[in-house]
Amino acid sequence: MNRNPLFLLPILVVLAFGVVLGYKWWNAQTSNIPKPQGVLTEGISVDDNSQALLKRFGIPEKRVAQLKSVGRTEGYGVVQWSEDRRLITVLANLPQLQKGSYQAWMIIDGSSTLMGTMRIGKGGYVVDYTSPSQLPEVMTVVVSQEVRKDNILEEKVLEGVVNMGE
Repeated sequence: MNRNPLFLLPILVVLAFGVVLGYKWWNAQTSNIPKPQGVLTEGISVDDNSQALLKRFGIPEKRVAQLKSVGRTEGYGVVQWSEDRRLITVLANLPQLQKGSYQAWMIIDGSSTLMGTMRIGKGGYVVDYTSPSQLPEVMTVVVSQEVRKDNILEEKVLEGVVNMGE
């Protein structure tokens, strides 16, 4: 029997149609699965609030660590550092103070160093600190509420461990 190969055409059309419909069905089923939020480059993770804070300041989501509320003041913050580990930017979303100021500190091997008094910016509080030498890979960053300007850490409001080696 000599059959014409055109009899395969309807079978191929039905098969292709089934593949397209199957793909659309699978895509619809898996699109409802929540996608992970807050995962940044270099394996570092911050929550949605911290990502929004970075975006408000126009700071890239690279080399960042999150600061969490530790005191009675509600807020959150982010620390971002340069690739050479000499420049640190601390961002914080905190309530405006009636008196006093917020200050950023770094704690290395139990010794605290004032990075500066935070100024209010377009998206929250910010301070930039430039170190004369390369900073260690691991440190703790604290944002404190200060009433006196005496270079003594008074009340911690935010805190987080910064691991620049990740």
